[in-house]
Amino acid sequence: MKPAREYALNAPMGASETDGFIPSASTPELAGVDGDNTPAISGDEHSEEPELEPRLGTDEGVRISGGVGDELLRVSDITERFRQSTVVRLRKETQDTYLIVLRRFAKSANLETFTKRQLATRMGKKLILRYLEGIPVPSRRYQLAALKSLWMKGIDLPWPVDPRTDLGKLPTVGRRRSPPDVTVQAWHEAMSHEKDVYLALEWSLIAYFGWRPSHVCKLKWKHIQGDKNGYPAVIAANGAAERFKTNACIAASIPCEVAEMLVEWKKSTPYGLPDHPVLPWRSVTGRYAGRAQSPSMLRDQWSRLKRKWSLPPLRPCECRHWVATACRKLGLSKQASALMMGHDSFTSGEMRDRYDNPEENELIEEQHAQMPNGTLGLLGGHAEVTDTLPKGAVDLLTDYMTGMIGTMDFATNIERLREQMRAQRAVVSKEAVL
Repeated sequence: MKPAREYALNAPMGASETDGFIPSASTPELAGVDGDNTPAISGDEHSEEPELEPRLGTDEGVRISGGVGDELLRVSDITERFRQSTVVRLRKETQDTYLIVLRRFAKSANLETFTKRQLATRMGKKLILRYLEGIPVPSRRYQLAALKSLWMKGIDLPWPVDPRTDLGKLPTVGRRRSPPDVTVQAWHEAMSHEKDVYLALEWSLIAYFGWRPSHVCKLKWKHIQGDKNGYPAVIAANGAAERFKTNACIAASIPCEVAEMLVEWKKSTPYGLPDHPVLPWRSVTGRYAGRAQSPSMLRDQWSRLKRKWSLPPLRPCECRHWVATACRKLGLSKQASALMMGHDSFTSGEMRDRYDNPEENELIEEQHAQMPNGTLGLLGGHAEVTDTLPKGAVDLLTDYMTGMIGTMDFATNIERLREQMRAQRAVVSKEAVL
């Protein structure tokens, strides 16, 4: 059994002015109130329920004077207040996702025709419940959580809904299905003919590793480690330091196809310093900037690829599900696949896996051994030679193709294996004659 290769999982990984990927000398570790549910109600509790249409200038039949809370709400003001009050607690990507819910709710409820004082009455609760009626049942739990945060931190009102009494038991959030292999195969085939290495690499980082768009956008050249020959071997980044969606780290063995694209792209990118993004911001006309692109820009480029090659629907998040399924089919452990995809490799598995907690270097070695051609190798297209060649020859060829050994070392060792095979065959032939 070959010893596990040592990788520096969180150290600078590339020379700034060269095209090589220089290995690091050390291997540090990867580091690893609810509001009042009772709304303020004016008037007699047995009075007639208010209409859902806004009645400007009144509050449950009580005349409103021009005081605080009497101005019509503005979505822009709610957005700004929400961002300021949650800047420490929520990441920007999460804020943006929640604000999509705000815009949908504002359109559904005609929010800007109400005042804050009106929403503090039964009217606010009824608007929320009416909005949820138009949401698919499996998605209501998430929508409710987003609305609660927006209501309390953006509109600045107590949350009026009690899920137990107002909604009953909600199902868990629905899970996406892994897309069929035939869909991923169509994309993989098209991307093998894509001449724009920027877009081809963007696809590969998601399809091979199951990364989120935010992982790809925040990937920097310093996260790419080279082997002793300077060939890309490992991608490793600290989730907390790079402010990924979660603090989980990523560390992945680089398949040969991705390594070739990285080498080719680094030669042509205008931004190849260690702290530059691997895939920097790029305009539609092909103009580059040294800053990172946003996940929404990546999704736009993904959509343009779909239209360009007339491909079946496949979103980046669906690729993440497919990669998880591919890892299971290929026999990768839960810890190794979690480390590759950016999940917590300690808590992602079952109770058995809590005690089976190997070093990160071992998990990377397992990725390389179990998936030498990456997750897309599951789709086929690679010749099987293990039945006709000894295992040592296959290992040598793999190390040579991935740049682990040079041409002279490969030739010397493969010649030694051939002599061993001849000697073994001679012994077998002699025994057969006797």
